Amino acid sequence: MIEEFRTKELALNNKLSQYQNENSSLEVKLKVEMESYRNTITKYENDRAVDKQTNEFQELKLKELRTQLEDQKKNYDSLLMTLDNKYLSMGESNKDYQLKLEELKDVYENDKKIVLESFNKTKELYLQQVSKR
Repeated sequence: MIEEFRTKELALNNKLSQYQNENSSLEVKLKVEMESYRNTITKYENDRAVDKQTNEFQELKLKELRTQLEDQKKNYDSLLMTLDNKYLSMGESNKDYQLKLEELKDVYENDKKIVLESFNKTKELYLQQVSKR
């Protein structure tokens, strides 16, 4: 009977040792997974910070482009108004001046169209870059 208890004790000790080894193995796996999880979280936080900074930069550039476009528009409008006023003060007899004024207006409208198209393309590019992040 004592021999039977010793055999059972030995078997139980072997099982206990096996469970302790499995437990140690699982603890190591858990530590590895937790470290991997922390690294992934850190990477995502860093990526998020970079994306936020990129977004802010793109928004700033977009705002600058809008301001630039508005300033250019104001300058063109002011120039055309000045030329119109000068034309009106000269009288209608000066056809050459009127033709030059119309040419300048056409150039202004073409430039305005080109600038708006460029602005819209740049805006779309920035919006696409922001949405990809």
